[in-house]
Amino acid sequence: VVNPDYWDKDQRENVALINEIALAAKKRNVSVGIYTNNFGWEAITHGASTDDAELWYLTTYDSVDSAISYDFSDFKPFANFTKPRVKQFPKLDYICGLAANRNVYLLSWSTEEPKKPVVRPVGPVPFISSYFTDFSANQLAQMQ
Repeated sequence: VVNPDYWDKDQRENVALINEIALAAKKRNVSVGIYTNNFGWEAITHGASTDDAELWYLTTYDSVDSAISYDFSDFKPFANFTKPRVKQFPKLDYICGLAANRNVYLLSWSTEEPKKPVVRPVGPVPFISSYFTDFSANQLAQMQ
């Protein structure tokens, strides 16, 4: 949930889609993670709150500090995301000739039983992205 250009202008529709995906994942015992940042989340969902969705946040591209902070010290809570699970650095590091993103992962989370993931509107109106990498189909084909 990063670029509003790829989402419906109706934020309620976006929240409904996120809920549909989250509930389908829950039925299959798949945990839900949302790939977003403050700007994208606000623009796409109008700051909707979530229940039990892990956050994979994108660092800001204009911040040198976030690019070198190999922890979560640069994270600022937004919506009701209070802690991240994964942090992604600015794009396009080249590793063995392949363009890739670097990520920092939180190794421990919670021992509590997962709750039903739900995204609720906040205010007048208020996505979900799986943990996919930014490899193109051509890059993946070349790796095989």
